[in-house]
Amino acid sequence: MKFSIFASVSGSLVALVFSPFLVAKSPAKALPGQTFQQAQQMVQGSRLFQGMSIFEEDSEYFPGYYTVSRSFDGGEAVLYVLGEGNTVGSETLQFRYPNSRISFDRESENGLLLIASLWGEDIAQDYANSRYTDEIQGGLGINHYYLGERYGYRRSTHTDSYSGGSIYDFTVMDFSNWEESRSGDRFCLANPNANECLGL
Repeated sequence: MKFSIFASVSGSLVALVFSPFLVAKSPAKALPGQTFQQAQQMVQGSRLFQGMSIFEEDSEYFPGYYTVSRSFDGGEAVLYVLGEGNTVGSETLQFRYPNSRISFDRESENGLLLIASLWGEDIAQDYANSRYTDEIQGGLGINHYYLGERYGYRRSTHTDSYSGGSIYDFTVMDFSNWEESRSGDRFCLANPNANECLGL
């Protein structure tokens, strides 16, 4: 499947992606395996979070956890950057309670445009050409796993238990983190009462 960021698609989400704010600059590249400083440069130069900065969250459970957010389509777009030391291991793009349904299916050009608006067209293309490997029921919803030539990917949709709003996630991971995430989901599906699975 050949993907083009200038594909002709319709809908309010695409209008947002193609707004002057979002198309002013081509995304810089900072992906799993690179540094948090490079992730900062990517965010500031991206269409989706142009001019914004990631900042470190104070979390005892997820050290090395950075985030940035902005309003989007009546809801919120959030990027979570996780890693160890100064190396990024995974990046999750999350849309919370938007007015429009967001699909990160490989066949969804709206979703591919949103991926390209942060990580660039080459990552959207790698995902569009990736191999679908697993559908695993997690504690919050179903996680779908894909394996590309450059990275592993995971997408999920779940409903917030308090507001009832929809939350859409798309994660880019290096192969090690992808396998760890997939194996962890499989383990918890088979062992839901294990200590490491409680609360998930």
